[in-house]
Amino acid sequence: MLTLGEVHTTLLLRAGALGGRPAADALDLVPGGRVRRSERPNRYAVSAEQYTGVDCGLRTGPHARTRGVGTVAHHAVLVGGRVVQGSAYTTVVRGRENRRLAWSHYLASPGVIETIGRADARPLADGFLGAPEHPDSLHLGAISDRMIDSVQQRGADEGGRPPVRGRRLRLRWTAIETDERPGVVFGVDGDHARTARLRGRGVTAVAVAFCEDLALHDWLITTVTRVIDGARIGVAPSEKVVGHLRPAAESLLDLWMPGARADAVATELWTSLENHPGFSRQWLAGAHRVRDQLALGACAPPGRT
Repeated sequence: MLTLGEVHTTLLLRAGALGGRPAADALDLVPGGRVRRSERPNRYAVSAEQYTGVDCGLRTGPHARTRGVGTVAHHAVLVGGRVVQGSAYTTVVRGRENRRLAWSHYLASPGVIETIGRADARPLADGFLGAPEHPDSLHLGAISDRMIDSVQQRGADEGGRPPVRGRRLRLRWTAIETDERPGVVFGVDGDHARTARLRGRGVTAVAVAFCEDLALHDWLITTVTRVIDGARIGVAPSEKVVGHLRPAAESLLDLWMPGARADAVATELWTSLENHPGFSRQWLAGAHRVRDQLALGACAPPGRT
């Protein structure tokens, strides 16, 4: 079994965090749908599931592809009232017949794309992760962006100025069910793109939630690192360094909770990431540096009270 997905992550365009009823309203994207919310161990909300029909090409190599017909599942996520995610995903299976069927057939299996013709999981996964965007190919990122834009329209304030600058990051992922121990290979492809390859027992069942969590924490590391780089520590005056770092400390540092809602399989995936590349080690180094600078800034200079 193969599942493909793409998560986009960015800041909600507002000065303060969005919680409670306003957060639910921002995620109320489906008439009659239920917004799921949780307050422990952190504030978390997810919109009702939506589905989009697709009839598109699925890359199986640099110059090869097969046809896929079915539906893509997608929703929006809001974490800590500040970070918004658009998540789109689908499970790819081989069609029973080597031809396109009526839409009623595909709508009976929401979140599933059937291939027309033979296509193995590994080439499909490689093609999805590595192929450039093409108008006729599966484009989950467009759906993810649409989810984020919908939440921004409903949840942003008039100023639309978040406390820190955070770029929109993309995590494109694949999950292949095998009779192996769960594992993940994480890749950084430039400033804005990430990939994750999940393999093993039970990974397809947890892939969506795990990859959303992975995308969130990679975004946190990336954003806080950029804030630190822009602070010019050791060059700029202390008060300017503190003024640059304080918004990140107040709005982002408490969001770091990898695997907060993970089951046994997702916990094993997180364990492999902590071993390599060492997510928490990198985060703690940056967070300690921010807090150290704030502490130094709070100390009065010699000769002053």
